[in-house]
Amino acid sequence: MIHIAYIQENAEIQDTTTQLTVKHMKRKMIFGVAALAFFVLALAPYSQAQQLKIDDFILTDTQGQQFHLADHAEQKAVVVFMTSSNCVFATKYEDRIKELYEANQSTDISLVAINYKDHSNSTRDEVKVMRQYAPFPFPYVKDEAQIVAKLLGAETNPEVFILLPMGTTFELAYRGQIDDSPLSSTRIKEAYVQKALDAILEDSDVQTTFTEAKGCPIRWKNQ
Repeated sequence: MIHIAYIQENAEIQDTTTQLTVKHMKRKMIFGVAALAFFVLALAPYSQAQQLKIDDFILTDTQGQQFHLADHAEQKAVVVFMTSSNCVFATKYEDRIKELYEANQSTDISLVAINYKDHSNSTRDEVKVMRQYAPFPFPYVKDEAQIVAKLLGAETNPEVFILLPMGTTFELAYRGQIDDSPLSSTRIKEAYVQKALDAILEDSDVQTTFTEAKGCPIRWKNQ
């Protein structure tokens, strides 16, 4: 009887252990699926960025001149800054954007700043006055209908898109932050845009092709 009782007790222990093991494995599987889902979602902007191709866009600057993306097909790259004059993150970057222009003005790099902001929410972003607040020394155009902002998939202000001419189209080489210090130019450790441009000018691959832009979320019209 003692031997039989021991066998029954041992069987119960093994059964309990098996149940605990199964529960543990289920938890690990659930955690694994959740981690995979998070990883996929985290890579989504990166994947979308690499697939972006643009033929052309035409926008008007503060002086009534049109900016044609296609006119820059002979350049090494076109740097597009999505910005406005009423976001503290964007205004903090204005001097650094000018410095980027000065560092690359003798190269085959074109720069354009695009103001996407609905001026009904910010008088500083009206086309007739926006250059007074952000006097960029290169084309500063207005995306009044926010068509180009949506075409690029812009989400944040400021956000940078480096486009490479590829025959009759432009492909995205980099998307994201200008550097890793949104609010202070004295704490920069990674100058993402300049590093990408240096690689492009040397006909090398851009190593960092996506960073998560930090700033003000874009507010779309009628939303």
